[in-house]
Amino acid sequence: MKAKNSVFDADGNLLLEGDAVTLIEVPSELLSGLLKEDQVDIQSQVGLTMQIQEFDDYGNAELEFESKDGMVHFIWVNPLCLRKATG
Repeated sequence: MKAKNSVFDADGNLLLEGDAVTLIEVPSELLSGLLKEDQVDIQSQVGLTMQIQEFDDYGNAELEFESKDGMVHFIWVNPLCLRKATG
């Protein structure tokens, strides 16, 4: 894990690079200033499971997903907006 400190999800579970997580919330600051179609693409990921690619210096998790039109998106999300997937 590259984050300088331990990183925990909304339930207090330790998160590591490569973990599968479910996006449970999209913070408004993530959507601020984005095109409407990008906002819709990001919001469509709520409830879906993705893999943590890496962490930034602030502990935000990088998630990658492909929208319906085939465009690849990279978003940095506060770990409190994530839930570690089980099973």
